[in-house]
Amino acid sequence: MKWYEIFRSGRYEPQGQFTEDDLQQIADNYERDGAAAPIVIGHPKEEQHAYGWVTGVKRVGNKLLASFKDVVPEFAAAVNAGRYKKVSVRLRNTGNGWTLRHVGFLGAAAPAVEGLPPIEFVGNNGAYIELDFSGEERTETGMTHEDWNRRIRQALQREREIVAFVARHEAKLPPAMRKGLAEFMAELSDEQTVEFSEDGERKRLSPYSFFKQFVTELSERGASFSEDAGKSVFQLSANDRIDSERLEIDRKARDFAAQHQCSYEDAVFAVLRT
Repeated sequence: MKWYEIFRSGRYEPQGQFTEDDLQQIADNYERDGAAAPIVIGHPKEEQHAYGWVTGVKRVGNKLLASFKDVVPEFAAAVNAGRYKKVSVRLRNTGNGWTLRHVGFLGAAAPAVEGLPPIEFVGNNGAYIELDFSGEERTETGMTHEDWNRRIRQALQREREIVAFVARHEAKLPPAMRKGLAEFMAELSDEQTVEFSEDGERKRLSPYSFFKQFVTELSERGASFSEDAGKSVFQLSANDRIDSERLEIDRKARDFAAQHQCSYEDAVFAVLRT
C-alpha cells in the first residue's frame, strides 16, 4: 500500500495551530468512523461523484498520510499528466475533533501548505498539496462534474495527439530537442494567442500552435540532424529553406527564457510584443 503526505503540523491562519496530537486525532477518527472519504474534483456541495476513495489515514511524526483505492484510470492519467496540480484536504471539526471529509483535486488554487511532495499515482508527474479549512463548501470555478469530465477527456485527447506528433517528427529533430519534447508541448497554451508578421501578413497563433508549426517545418522541409563529435549538425535538402523570421523568433525566445528564467511560452509572448 502506498501512502501520500497530505498535511503537516504547524500554524495556519485563520484556523490556528495544528499539533501532532491533532494529526493523530484525524487519523483515529478516520479509522473509528469506518466510512471512506471520496476523492473529488474541486469542492462539490454533495460528494456524489467519487473518482476514488481514501482507504486509510495515519500520522508519521509531524506528517499526515493517506492511502487511496479504486482510482478511476482516466482520472489517474489526468493527474499524472499534471492537469490537477493541487490537492485540497477538507477537514470538518466535529464533537469528536477534526475529521477528514474529502480530498479534492484542484486546477488553479494556490497551495496553503508549502513544501509538501507531489502526489503521483504512477510516473513522475503529480499534484501539489493544498490545505483548505474553509467551512463554506464551494466549487472550483463553478463547473459541473460533466464539465470536469469533458475537460479530462479533452486533456487526454491532447496528450495522445502530442505523443503521436512527436513520434512522427522527432527523428528529424536535433537529439537535444527530442528529450522532454512531449512534456514541453503539453505545458504550452493553446488558448491565448499572439500576433506576428509572416511573409508580410499579420497572423495570430497560440504558443502551442506556433511551436507545433515550427517543429513541422523543420521536419517536413527535409531538415535532418546527426551526431558529429558530440555536436548536432543541421542539414537541409537542396533548394529548401526554413522561415528565417520564425527561426529568429525561436532563437530570441530561447535567449529570453534563459536570461529571465521564464517558460518558453512566456518568452514567445514577450518577444512578439517587442
